[in-house]
Amino acid sequence: MEIKKKFKEKNILLPARSKYSQFEILSLDERNSFIIDIDRRGKIEMKSKLQERYMGNIALIRLEIDGPPHTNPDGTIISRDHIHIYQEGYDLSWAYELKEFNTELFRDLKNFNKVFTDFCFYCNIEVPGFQMVI
Repeated sequence: MEIKKKFKEKNILLPARSKYSQFEILSLDERNSFIIDIDRRGKIEMKSKLQERYMGNIALIRLEIDGPPHTNPDGTIISRDHIHIYQEGYDLSWAYELKEFNTELFRDLKNFNKVFTDFCFYCNIEVPGFQMVI
């Protein structure tokens, strides 16, 4: 997560509601490859999921907005707006309430462009030029 990264493409088209997109991410020295999944296919209007993966299959971070509530390994129930962060031995089993997670990020969950840029900032990814189709 600490590696500074960039999108392979200079400009990207974010998915509209009910759509899914995937983007290749590279470390600045281009020695490491990552994938960003953006899934807005939920039946609920604002539902969205953003995920960063390393080497194609190791999930590092998953942000869920209006997703289903999550139950942590200790039985704690987390609300619909939460973030999963990789932990050794647990993968993405643990989730954290967004409203308690970071006071500066993820404050405007109804603005997908802002959620996207906050996610990129948290994942240490340079934000490219982007456009979103409504």
